[in-house]
Amino acid sequence: MTTIAQLAYCDSVQLCTRTGLSFQFILDVVAQALAWIYLADKMDKLRPGGLRGALEIKDLVDDFQNEDSDIAAAAKKLLESMATATQLDVAQLQNACEQIAGDPYTEFLSEVWACQGR
Repeated sequence: MTTIAQLAYCDSVQLCTRTGLSFQFILDVVAQALAWIYLADKMDKLRPGGLRGALEIKDLVDDFQNEDSDIAAAAKKLLESMATATQLDVAQLQNACEQIAGDPYTEFLSEVWACQGR
């Protein structure tokens, strides 16, 4: 494995078996790699806001659509703050977040993470 994209789309079970690293750790680094594909070094600016990788970004996007208006408003406020931090337009960052959240591998990771007791 020599690229971030290879890590992002690797077989997590096989990587866990070959490296001896914990499955939760593998899922975490794969989720971070997946977000990095879309946002590259902008991720350094998102981490202080709690957006470490694809799983946290998916949670944020899910919060946009939450029926509780307070949760949705907080998610939009965080997005605006993170857009400022990354020097991206809010619409650009929101689109990137929606692409990350909708990536089939993010959805797969989210389901597997939930089964792990997240």
